[in-house]
Amino acid sequence: MLARQGGGSPRVRTITRYLLTEFLVYFALALAATSSILILRQIFLLTKQFVRTDVGLGYLFELIFYALPSVLSLTIPMAVLVGMLMALGQFSFTGEI
Repeated sequence: MLARQGGGSPRVRTITRYLLTEFLVYFALALAATSSILILRQIFLLTKQFVRTDVGLGYLFELIFYALPSVLSLTIPMAVLVGMLMALGQFSFTGEI
């Protein structure tokens, strides 16, 4: 995966960089989409309670911030799967694999 140049510093090969950029684009899109869906669900549930109890908006954002680790623990595996499938599908469609 890494090739050594004359100076001893590792260099990423072109094919590795190409595969990673294709995957990371789809991974980022899938992560943003799935995370936003789950976070919006949390916002809607919390907003209903916050309107009834008259709590400030800053507290709502604080609770969303604390909910991010549990949301990301669900969405990162889904985003990896979707990113890999989309990248491999794109490579297959263009005849690169």
